[in-house]
Amino acid sequence: MRVYETDAIRNIGIIGHGAAGKTSLTSAILFDSGAVNRLARVEDGNTVTDWEEEEIERKISISSSLAHCDWNKIKINILDTPGYRPFLGETKLALRAADAAVVVVDSVAGVEVQTEGVWEFADEFRQPRIVVVNKMDRDNASFERAMDSLQEAFGRSLVPIQLPIGAERDFTASSTSSHKACAYQRDGSGKFQEEEIPAALRDEAAAAREKLIEMVAEGSDELMEKFFAEERSRHRISSRVSGERLQADHRPRALRQLDAKHWHPADPECHYGPASLPARIGKVTALDRRPRSRSNARSPRRVPMRPMCSRQSPIPSRAASA
Repeated sequence: MRVYETDAIRNIGIIGHGAAGKTSLTSAILFDSGAVNRLARVEDGNTVTDWEEEEIERKISISSSLAHCDWNKIKINILDTPGYRPFLGETKLALRAADAAVVVVDSVAGVEVQTEGVWEFADEFRQPRIVVVNKMDRDNASFERAMDSLQEAFGRSLVPIQLPIGAERDFTASSTSSHKACAYQRDGSGKFQEEEIPAALRDEAAAAREKLIEMVAEGSDELMEKFFAEERSRHRISSRVSGERLQADHRPRALRQLDAKHWHPADPECHYGPASLPARIGKVTALDRRPRSRSNARSPRRVPMRPMCSRQSPIPSRAASA
């Protein structure tokens, strides 16, 4: 069994409104990383994280579930959470144990009621976020409309790190900040081929890249000077975005199609997500504030903090254990 250093561990909570595609994204990450050998689907009732009978029957997540995978020598612990209001207690509990949040947004509906609700959870825990615009191959999907709703709800600090090429049935690829495009196959295999961005979209991609650089540079005087001097390498951009993730100042976005892995869904978590908490701040402690008698009054005792986690398997009843 491989042992991972704390700086090679990512703990992420996948959150969003119900039916936005959180479990489908989790399945895509597991399939893409080789943790499972087939792309599971909620419709087929064979996903790793929705395994309870009621979840399979209703085709929704009721409890938070834990999964993990290895991607580029980094271990990603994934908390797949519910998105409907009656079950948001599970979501908040799971998010408390994560180091970063992946917010899944439906490209047709945009920001929905519980999108704002789970965003407030992440604000409460001061967690950095990556937003995934999902279902780009659906009828009435609109990247621009989803982007507008995100910025209206959460501010202009949301900046895209990928752009779609086409939409609905014409959604065929996504472009990245490296001036390349990933053209996807339609057979559900998740395979893609890297190619040049189409000439008709190069101006749009260049403009989006400028906005990304400008937003990132706002958080650094050094990068702001280089921005005006036009010294802008992809390495510096990635490094600064990664740094901003720890302060939760900027929130990169990515997009994907629903029916296959297509883009590398684990890449944003590896490149931009923060390392496991102990790797960043050392041993975590919490104050034990239990009341003490005056005769034994001391400074509060420090005890190790225990993160709250969701269940991985059913808890046996007392009758069963008896």
